[in-house]
Amino acid sequence: MSAPKNNHSVTGALIPAVVLGLLLSLAFSGVASAMLSYDGGLSRAHSKARLQAKAKAKHKRTHRRRAHSAAGSVSYDLCAVAGTTQPASAPAGIPIWSFTLKPVGGCAAAVASLPAPTLTAGEGDAVTLTVENTLPDALSFDIPGVTFNNGLTSVAPGAVRTITFTASNPGSFLYESSGDAGRQSEVGLAGPLVVGSNTAQRAYDHVSAAYNVSALMVLADVDPNLNATLPGGTLAAFDMATWAPAYRLINGLAYPDTATPATRNISAAAGQKVLLRYVNTSSEHISMTVLGADAAVVGRDGSFLTTPLGVTSETIPAGGTADEIVTVPATAQSGDRFPIYERNLRLQNGSAPGLGGRVRFIVVP
Repeated sequence: MSAPKNNHSVTGALIPAVVLGLLLSLAFSGVASAMLSYDGGLSRAHSKARLQAKAKAKHKRTHRRRAHSAAGSVSYDLCAVAGTTQPASAPAGIPIWSFTLKPVGGCAAAVASLPAPTLTAGEGDAVTLTVENTLPDALSFDIPGVTFNNGLTSVAPGAVRTITFTASNPGSFLYESSGDAGRQSEVGLAGPLVVGSNTAQRAYDHVSAAYNVSALMVLADVDPNLNATLPGGTLAAFDMATWAPAYRLINGLAYPDTATPATRNISAAAGQKVLLRYVNTSSEHISMTVLGADAAVVGRDGSFLTTPLGVTSETIPAGGTADEIVTVPATAQSGDRFPIYERNLRLQNGSAPGLGGRVRFIVVP
């Protein structure tokens, strides 16, 4: 196995510090600039270390619409299908595998996308997932932090499996297939599960988790070389020591697509609290920063933190989740923008010039 690569070089996965000025210029209209510390980024660990970190995070803790009854039950029919994606500045037709809601025409009519669809449930709901696997590899379906009534679930090619569990705790969760030694979630078989609390406008049943606006932040990567193995059926043989993402995404998009059209921005008024639901589908830890606003983490991996943790950056482990509340400054004015971005500044799209990657904005209307 080759030695792990290091991301500290400017010519590798880092953008020069001039990107800070660009973020500031994009951020505020007449608002004083915030100070930003830069730690030089995180080194990329090789395959074994990443997969161990992801396993540790797991054990810590019309399309057919969902059917939600007064009895407190919710059900989804999911298809595991092949498709393609094209992040900003990427060539067309990068292969992916993904889950999708089963359309009326069946899984044969399903269209894959990144990320997989958002599943929602209420605290205490009985949840039923029916998963049909149209892919050539077996799935290993999992939701870290959730215990299935029928245990860990494997879904063979061509098979259909029903999974049931109780959404006992509110919070943000990751559902995925960790098959092919974790590679399946890296090529798209992963998505968010949001369990709402019994108290409206709270991430958890406590006043410290109150919010006005919520926004999902599904973090993902695309390495075209890894994804290129899908049509040939050689995903399991890919050497993760050579894994090198060219595109880093939020909700399946890379900047500037995360801010275009403007409706993709997060709209919040001065003084409001914004709940960011981070779901990390990547095989590496990702640190995210909000520039110019106070932030506090109120939950991790679907577990409430009794004392909110004030942060400048939050590192979401591979396969982990975090619920973070950002308070828009009371002095903010209409048009002000507060960047949310990857702290170690891997902010580019492949070899394309200019700002890219994991950047999104909170915008004051």
